[in-house]
Amino acid sequence: MTTLDFHIKPAGKSAFGLEVFQRGRSQPLAASSFEYDLSYLTQFEINQLEPSEKDPQGRMERITVFGKKLYDRVFTPAIKDLWDKAKHESDFLVLCIRIDPVAKDLETLPWETLHDGHEFLAAGAKTAVSRLPLDVEIQESLPAVPTPLKMLALMSSPLDLQENERLQIEREQEILLQAVNAPSGQGKLLLELEDEAKLAVLESSLEGGCHILHYSGHGIAPESGGGLLLEDGQGKRRPTAVAEIMQSLEKAEHALRLVVISGCQTCKTLSARGFHDLARGLLRRGIPATIAMQFSISDAAGLIFAQELYPRLVEGQRLDAAVSAARRTLLHQDDVRIKADAFAPVLLAANSLPLETTQPETPGVVGQPRIDFSFHLPLPQLAYGFYGRRKEYRAIRDGIIAKNHRAVVVHGIGGIGKTALISHVATRLREHFRGVYAFDCTSAALAPATILLELHRYLERQGVKVLHQLIGQSIPPDQLATILGQVLSQRPILLIFDNFETHLTAQDGQRHGITDPNLDTFIKTLVKTTATGTRFLFTTRYLFDLDAKRIGDIQQVPLDDLSRPEALGLMQRLPCLAGASYEDKLTAFDTFGGHPYALVTLDRHCAHRPLADVLKDAKSVHAELREFLAIELNYSRLSDRARVLLTRLAAFRKPVPLAAAEWTLGERMDEETVARQVFARRDLNREMKKLGEAEFVKQHRANMPEMRKAEDVAAPIGELVAWGLLTPQEQDGQPSGVAVHSLVRDFCRDKLGEKAWRPCLCDAAAFYTNQTKLLSDDEKSPEAVWTEIEAFELLVEAGQYKQAASVLIVAQALLTRWGFGRLLESLYGRVLKNLSGEFEAVCRGNVAILLQLRCEYEAAIAQHQRVGEAFRSLGDMRNVAASLHEIGTIHQRRGDYEQALRFYEQSREIIEELGDRAGVSTSLHQIGTIHQAWGDYEQALRFYEQSRKIAEELGDRAGLATSLHQIGMIHQLRSEYNQALCCYEQYRKILERLGDRAGYAKSLHQIGMIHQLRGDYEQALRFYEQSRKIAEELGDRAGIASSHGQMGKLYADTKRYRDAFEHFLTALAIFTEIGAPEGSKAARDLRNVRGLWGAADFDKAWRERTGHEVAEWFMKDIDETGDQSQDETEERADG
Repeated sequence: MTTLDFHIKPAGKSAFGLEVFQRGRSQPLAASSFEYDLSYLTQFEINQLEPSEKDPQGRMERITVFGKKLYDRVFTPAIKDLWDKAKHESDFLVLCIRIDPVAKDLETLPWETLHDGHEFLAAGAKTAVSRLPLDVEIQESLPAVPTPLKMLALMSSPLDLQENERLQIEREQEILLQAVNAPSGQGKLLLELEDEAKLAVLESSLEGGCHILHYSGHGIAPESGGGLLLEDGQGKRRPTAVAEIMQSLEKAEHALRLVVISGCQTCKTLSARGFHDLARGLLRRGIPATIAMQFSISDAAGLIFAQELYPRLVEGQRLDAAVSAARRTLLHQDDVRIKADAFAPVLLAANSLPLETTQPETPGVVGQPRIDFSFHLPLPQLAYGFYGRRKEYRAIRDGIIAKNHRAVVVHGIGGIGKTALISHVATRLREHFRGVYAFDCTSAALAPATILLELHRYLERQGVKVLHQLIGQSIPPDQLATILGQVLSQRPILLIFDNFETHLTAQDGQRHGITDPNLDTFIKTLVKTTATGTRFLFTTRYLFDLDAKRIGDIQQVPLDDLSRPEALGLMQRLPCLAGASYEDKLTAFDTFGGHPYALVTLDRHCAHRPLADVLKDAKSVHAELREFLAIELNYSRLSDRARVLLTRLAAFRKPVPLAAAEWTLGERMDEETVARQVFARRDLNREMKKLGEAEFVKQHRANMPEMRKAEDVAAPIGELVAWGLLTPQEQDGQPSGVAVHSLVRDFCRDKLGEKAWRPCLCDAAAFYTNQTKLLSDDEKSPEAVWTEIEAFELLVEAGQYKQAASVLIVAQALLTRWGFGRLLESLYGRVLKNLSGEFEAVCRGNVAILLQLRCEYEAAIAQHQRVGEAFRSLGDMRNVAASLHEIGTIHQRRGDYEQALRFYEQSREIIEELGDRAGVSTSLHQIGTIHQAWGDYEQALRFYEQSRKIAEELGDRAGLATSLHQIGMIHQLRSEYNQALCCYEQYRKILERLGDRAGYAKSLHQIGMIHQLRGDYEQALRFYEQSRKIAEELGDRAGIASSHGQMGKLYADTKRYRDAFEHFLTALAIFTEIGAPEGSKAARDLRNVRGLWGAADFDKAWRERTGHEVAEWFMKDIDETGDQSQDETEERADG
């Protein structure tokens, strides 16, 4: 394998010198120079290579063109001859781009796109591309690292990000888990997942040594200081500078071999460029290699890249070769989106040699071995090592160390991992104490005298005999505990009582207490009197009262099932399950959940039979688990009310608020009572309030959400928690909800039988949908919509596919607005095969609209045609007309107005025959937009007026508002501003009454335009700001960009060019990111500002904001005729 280093240094304005060295040699093989106008380095031009939902094929073509242009500039004839010769003579050739820091702007070029006319060099059959700053030394060799390799995955998704910016953490984790699931990685690569992206957490996670660090999240733009967007103590965004990150990694630098910094498409990366400075900084600190993403990358491509990369590294391949192979795999995919993602990763490597590994050495014993008598932990240890439970560990650590809790009670169902967790806690926290001592409460009877004797022997081995005088004395338990507490306060010990449930009995059916009165007095007094020093850890299946005097510093930590990523990670550590495919692991999780003992038991069964056979016979494994967990026994001890509550709560798949428990047992209220209570609510729409209570009840009683009288469920919840069948949830130290273990859920499902289980699922789904039934789309938060999707999952499980599809239909508008169209399409796909008739056609029509929004017009038209035929066969001509109307809309978007008009006319003919006047109004309106796009304003106005008249006669206020808006647009285009303003004001008032905030924001924008056209700039700006604020609250990014664009025009009109520049640049950035065609208008507006403001001032501002020179695109004359005409047409059509 040969590496050619391309040393690039500045050689004058827009000129660069290039020397080519063979790695390891000091004399250059060739030298040349090339010119490259740095105006090509603007972020605007590079953004054109970012992913584009609307034009994925065009993106791939732009990448290829850019790569060929870059190749032609750099590979002069002499350099090309040298490269071709080296390629012919070498079995594999690596091109390493080494740029002098003085020419650092060249770093932002996507060198990975270099294309020689036949193939991309970064993914060639026998070529690869890497980078290394010229001021970073090449590392010739590295010490071997012990196996297995350790990889930490840090996921950052601060809580205060917008919904479209949030990282789908579990999906990101599962991508990595699936990637390292390859047979070559099993037992050789251990993956630790961390979703709390705080600096302190990062440092503590790296304490045990880490060879690969993988970060997924957001970067910070270099002009804003660079770095990563981590989380603060409250989980909100914390911009973290490169220097801070370097400091946090300092202790791990000796072990780290690779850092991967990734921003994926799921989180709409704020800035990929923010990764560059960090990547170079890591190299300068001695970390051998980093991989950073220069473009956002799709989930599918990210998975393939990781699947190809990490197993190759474990197998001992060179890093540059492994990255090249991963790119090549992406390029071979059929999906053009994935092909283009091959150029997102950037490899910066000071050492690409294969990772040398060695088996961990067991140090030999020299002389007399030293025995640590202070660490006594005779508890069962996991053969596969501790895994997961990071949040719970941190809660215990912080409770003991930071919050000074006297005792921590870890409780949960059997086999949930309590012993493993406190063993891990003891090992990690031992440095904070002078010793650790654990009592295994299952091995012998526990009494005050035995505890005293054991602690005496323990301390005596360390030369402390202070308890000797107490041995054999008859001392009351409270006095004995007080004396012992004084000793333990002076000598800090972590004292553990494991499996303490063996000394508990049920009391009053709700809580457990310590069986032996003497032991009860002794333990409680001991905890109370040990004010400092020693701390206590208890593990128990059943929660018990340790704080009789309500001291208030006893911490309770419930253990629930492992999350899906944690469970998958655990399976990769088990001897038999590790070899199973990723799909089989998912099936195992779906069958047995995230209960650690269940997965270990499953692994044991797999020692004798394949996993597929074990899963077919899952009932026998479930029976074994239930016997071990005593689910049946504990269920039989419950009161009737607690049993009913358990079976109802078991229907929920996720933790639920306490209100859900009240809901499941509550008595249903009649519709009229519900309607009266809804009418009394303060947040009811004003229009509905005007109806008066009697009329409101009459009109809306049938559509009211179901309400139930709240039941006091404290007693049955306490009973279920006491028997370990329900896990309490806390938030900020306060009770927030409850959760049912997956194995308990399976037990309840089998106990009820399928016929009785389905109504429970539907009832649980109704709890979610009832919370959002009265909310308009503008009132729904993202959390509200995701609860609706959870209702969808429950309804699918219940086999209620029509109801499930109805949930998707309700959620479609918001999920589409927030960028989850593909998710929505996949959810429709899960129910469509179980639908028929009208419902199937409606859902397929919605899928067609999703395709239409992604500009997959041919697929959308085909789907609409299929839907139209389905409705025709059902005799539903109204929806046939709707399908024709949608096809017309697609042709209109493509600029084929003749075809659009033909379909609109066909649609109108049908609805006129049906006597559907509302449909006729809609068709007339749409036909009017065609004439408006043609500039035939008189004809357009005639159609709008017809549409408005019908809407008025029907009392269709939404339709009336739409017509008024377009009529106002015609008046505006004809400079009839008073008439336009009158229409817009009517439009605004109607939308305000309807509660349509998105439309209301649009009306404010239009009113602002009228004030601007009349020269009232202050008033116009006020309306634009109001419109932008509403768009931000709704997450409407296109609306935000439109407001910025219009404010830019206002400032340009008033000669405030700096302000105009800022707003146009913001609009351009947003439009470009979301792939909106309005980006070309924003770019043209920027060019016009440059002409008005002056090149010197504009170029200076551009450099300050982007860090680069102005693009050549802005410097050249362009043929504006076609573009300008297109802009005018769009403005006439859309306003």
